[in-house]
Amino acid sequence: MLEKKLSGGLKRRLNIACGISHKPELVILDEPTVAVDAQSRKFILDGIKNLAENGSSILYTTHYLDEAEYLCNKISIMDNGKNILTGDMQTLINGVSVKEKITVVGFIKPEIISILEKQDEVIDIETKENQVTFNYSTDTGNIKKLIYLLDENNVVYEEIFSKKPKLEDIFLEMTGKELRE
Repeated sequence: MLEKKLSGGLKRRLNIACGISHKPELVILDEPTVAVDAQSRKFILDGIKNLAENGSSILYTTHYLDEAEYLCNKISIMDNGKNILTGDMQTLINGVSVKEKITVVGFIKPEIISILEKQDEVIDIETKENQVTFNYSTDTGNIKKLIYLLDENNVVYEEIFSKKPKLEDIFLEMTGKELRE
């Protein structure tokens, strides 16, 4: 008899399919996308999202924070075995200091940066080559105000964009950015 080998992704999908074929009310998944290819990962994530949309409750553990952000309507951040923050994304964002990052690409003179960083809502700034990122403590009206100040100070820039905190940003702020053993 010839034994056929299944790929890791196919084994994972088959395992999940067997576990959900009876349409359970509660599904517990621990790192279901580890070591699978991109297509399998998307298939698995879309299937899990579909399960949740059709009434199943999903308990999902992962180190892939983008997956948790995509799938979950309630998230718990764990650190050293302790729950340090739980809620929906807006609740998690409210729990951190940086609510918005605005990056300006283009050369800005240091004296102009000094003026721009004096905005009440600016926590700090990060400069890197020809871009400056402003970290804000609020999440509304910042880009309009910054564009006004840039124009008022005759700053020519190539690009400006805003980024709200992602789950990874929140996790790093809550747990610390330093590498641990």
